Amino acid sequence: MRVAGSGVVAATATEAFFADRVVCTLPRGLRERGEVEFDPPLSAAHAGAIARIGKGLLDKIVLASPASSGRPSRTASAPSSKPGTTPRPRSSPSSRTSTGPSSSPSSAAPPPGGHPRHPLVARHPRPRRSPRRPPRRAGGRRHRLTPAPPRRTTAADATWGGGKTAMTIRIGIAGIAGRMGRLLAEEIPAAGAALAGGTLRPGTAAERAPPGATIHPDIAALCAAADVVIDFTHAAAAAAHAAAAAAARTPLILGTSGLSAAEEAALAAAAERIPVVYAANFAPGVNLVLAIAERMAAALPAEQYDAEIVEMHHRQKVDAPSGTAIALGRAVAAGRGTTLEKAGRECGRDGHTGPRGTGTIGFAALRGGQVVGEHTLLFAAGAEHISLSHRAFDRRVYATGAVRAALWAHGRAPGLYGMRDVLGM
Repeated sequence: MRVAGSGVVAATATEAFFADRVVCTLPRGLRERGEVEFDPPLSAAHAGAIARIGKGLLDKIVLASPASSGRPSRTASAPSSKPGTTPRPRSSPSSRTSTGPSSSPSSAAPPPGGHPRHPLVARHPRPRRSPRRPPRRAGGRRHRLTPAPPRRTTAADATWGGGKTAMTIRIGIAGIAGRMGRLLAEEIPAAGAALAGGTLRPGTAAERAPPGATIHPDIAALCAAADVVIDFTHAAAAAAHAAAAAAARTPLILGTSGLSAAEEAALAAAAERIPVVYAANFAPGVNLVLAIAERMAAALPAEQYDAEIVEMHHRQKVDAPSGTAIALGRAVAAGRGTTLEKAGRECGRDGHTGPRGTGTIGFAALRGGQVVGEHTLLFAAGAEHISLSHRAFDRRVYATGAVRAALWAHGRAPGLYGMRDVLGM
């Protein structure tokens, strides 16, 4: 059998092989007898494709010639299956004559999207080529195309909204030689920030400051050199420190308790120009207790449950009740829809004080030893008592919370914030 033309397709095919966009098919049984010839000859790739086809599961062949080739379409006839017949000899190229385009349906113009050389064979999409391999280095290794893994984000990076890394935030400490100041000087580098130095309280020797720390002459110089300032000094210095921070546009973290109404007003005025984080306690657990105390007070009526707050601190503490105890009292008052000033405080009962007032909030302050801080809120009713307590064993928890607040405040809008804002509570 001789197959002529430039396109071969299967009309009713049960198996086909795609090789270089050409569908090569075989009639049943002809491959085994070697009775198939192609005119013009197939390329080596096509011949190899035909040789690899399976057991010849196809039924018949349809031939076609492109109309644009100027060559008449040829028909292929299968060799006679009678005994004694031989395959038709292959014609030489010189014996071919052109008679113009064929009018047979098989020589129609190729359909849109058809193969450019084989009009009846549908165009098969090219397989996607793999990307170019990167050039080799001098040592034989190829350059990496994939980007390096992202830098691991620290907790400090995720707490503030500025455009710098945490290592570029310079944190200054007011009263750097004090007990809290020295702890802050240790926690600032541990959090990935930079220590901008600090100031000394009057009468404090410079030798007590952390080694290598820069000592600034006053709070104004410290605010000018720092991105954020942390202040745990004294209530009497709070107003002046807030004014200096506001003038330098430096955020302020204030952990000093026992502020008067005038000092709180000065802090609020500074918060109109800079972010100020003021908290009576920077420990995360204490702020959780404050949130729970407010909800407990809302559920327990003041007429039936008396609120009493007991706190104990080290013997060096100079103010009472503590700032955390006052914050607990305000949380109880807020839960009951009022303020601490309106509800009334009962502190330091001594002598003949008369009966307890309904709805008032009682405070008891204990001092002794080196207790870091203990606070208990008690709701006492005729039939039950409910208590909520917090104990701090290391004041480093306050330093860690203050540094976290400093990283959070950097880049914030001006305003008066609390530690519950920092914690997202």
